[in-house]
Amino acid sequence: MIDLGTLGGPHSEATAVNANGQIAGSSNVDDDQFKTHAFSWTPAGGMIDLGVLGDTFDSSEAVAVNDRGQVVGVSSRAGFWRAFSWTPAGRMVELPALGGTGTTAAVAVNASGQVVGSSFTTDGNLRPVLWQPIANLGCNATLAGCNLRGDNLAGAYLNGANLSGSNLRGANLTRSTLTGANLAGANMQGTNLTNANLAGANLAGANVRDVIWSHTICPDGTNSDANGGTCKGHLR
Repeated sequence: MIDLGTLGGPHSEATAVNANGQIAGSSNVDDDQFKTHAFSWTPAGGMIDLGVLGDTFDSSEAVAVNDRGQVVGVSSRAGFWRAFSWTPAGRMVELPALGGTGTTAAVAVNASGQVVGSSFTTDGNLRPVLWQPIANLGCNATLAGCNLRGDNLAGAYLNGANLSGSNLRGANLTRSTLTGANLAGANMQGTNLTNANLAGANLAGANVRDVIWSHTICPDGTNSDANGGTCKGHLR
């Protein structure tokens, strides 16, 4: 028996293990028995704090891990529990809700990165859901030229991604991270970029007609709200 330790608090628990011996679970932090953070533990690296989706007062719990090291679970943010996915190469990202907001939960993940769980709809009904990796949408490894028309990519972490020539018409990219992304020539007509971060992104030749700009960080680092509710004139 091995004591995996804690993240600084009095209690911790393990909830899942993969074929490589990587363990996922949750632990109290900062000697606070009321606040927990999800963790990943490996024989080589020990316990890693996966953080939270919200701020310092929020909590998270890991419930499953696949053999690629992808951990899923729930984290509180803005008064709701939200499903998350975490990978060793990235960070914790929020999985979108059916209604755009509200409670979601991830309970399992397979070797292909497909996540299952539950989400409330806009009318308050609970539904089982499947979250697909972008790679499963028929896109290539770089996402260049990918057809993501109308897809729900809320909260997606696409820092530095190559989305040049992609079709994002009507896509939901609220709260997404697109810092340094290449969106040159992309069709973004009607895309929802509320609370998205496009700092340093390249939108040369992109179609930005009818884009929803609301508290959006523009490519030049300014805020759309300070630019009259738009990032037009502040693109790169």
